[in-house]
Amino acid sequence: MTEILSPLNDFSNVSPAVLAQAARRGSLVHEYTQLIDYGADPNELDIEPELVGYVQAWVNFCHDWQPEWELIEQPVHTDDYAGTLDRLGTIDGIRTLVDIKSTSSASRRQRVAWAAQLHGYNITFPRDRRATRLWDVLLKRDGKYTVYDAKDSEERYGFAAKKIFVMCLNIYKAINGG
Repeated sequence: MTEILSPLNDFSNVSPAVLAQAARRGSLVHEYTQLIDYGADPNELDIEPELVGYVQAWVNFCHDWQPEWELIEQPVHTDDYAGTLDRLGTIDGIRTLVDIKSTSSASRRQRVAWAAQLHGYNITFPRDRRATRLWDVLLKRDGKYTVYDAKDSEERYGFAAKKIFVMCLNIYKAINGG
């Protein structure tokens, strides 16, 4: 999934050390949130001090929205690509796909890429099992979070995320012989 959407992400001005640190943070935050969603008490986890706020943000999100997860860190695939979706479940009675983010901000470029990524995950399911709501949840260092609805991003910035995903997939296949 990451390679497919690489045309939407420009990290050329970011040092390799910063990228590595961000990747490590994201991986660890995902591990902690997964443990929590499987029932671990966050107070009993040995969370690295610099990540406590991100984990608290997830705890706050789950407290506020009361999700009922069906899938957690689930590998998904089609004949053309594979990835790991973060969460799929029901929130307020609506089937919702959630991708967890721990970046420092949500630029327009990121929101376009995130929405396309969510659609890429969603179309791995049969039509009758797809989520009707696609959310990116940006966890923040201060324990707060922001929910970005893909539909809202599409309306705000005037794009069709599913079409962008399919376009990126076709470019990827053309370049890599798929």
